[in-house]
Amino acid sequence: KQVDPILLLGCIAAVFRLGLFVRYPYAAFDYGPYDDEYFLKSAASILEGAWLGEYNYITLIKGVSFSLFVALANVLCMPYSMLLGLFYIASAAVFCHALRAVSENKWSRLLIFLYLIFSPIGFDVHVTQRLYRNAIIFPSVLLTLGSILLVYYRRDGKLRQQLPWLILSGVSFSFFYYIREDSIWLLPFFVCALMVTAVWYIWFSGRAKRELVRRCAFLLLPVAIFLGANNAYRGINQLHYGVDN
Repeated sequence: KQVDPILLLGCIAAVFRLGLFVRYPYAAFDYGPYDDEYFLKSAASILEGAWLGEYNYITLIKGVSFSLFVALANVLCMPYSMLLGLFYIASAAVFCHALRAVSENKWSRLLIFLYLIFSPIGFDVHVTQRLYRNAIIFPSVLLTLGSILLVYYRRDGKLRQQLPWLILSGVSFSFFYYIREDSIWLLPFFVCALMVTAVWYIWFSGRAKRELVRRCAFLLLPVAIFLGANNAYRGINQLHYGVDN
């Protein structure tokens, strides 16, 4: 079978971009114990099994996602730079895959993919090269938008085709939600997209009532994942610090 030249170009570009990520210098800026130092110490505490470390007035001031991301790189025995690069590339690929429902033109999607992985924000020393939570915001938003759009675009297919995107949308939104304290801004899109999909099932799909109930019930899966992550986070904080936060 002949290799798709557009797919080949995308893979070559992705490998090249990953190489740039790995070759970057990364540094923690000296902004005191509330920023870079906070996340790196939290990641070290997670790896030691001590959750976010000793409880004090700054223990729970920031989201936990970036600390978990740094800890994950260690668990996978993978350089942080490589994991970050893979996250950028995979998020852009999912988002461009979602655009397939809007445009069948592969060249246009390739150009969008190239723009996303080579976006100027990915070369900003104060964003990507800094060991700080801002580095993962852009790919997290892309992954959440792409997966939730795919939930909608796969609405008329078989449930097994939609299920991976339902799970990914719940996981990606939960991860994004705990990056920053103001990450709630994406919640309206997350909820409204699921509601729009449910409305389409009820009013336009023409499916039998039993199938409608089944489909709408599965739309609650991303919400259940988010609520589960939220309760797990609060439960761990309660276990370690006696604080339900």
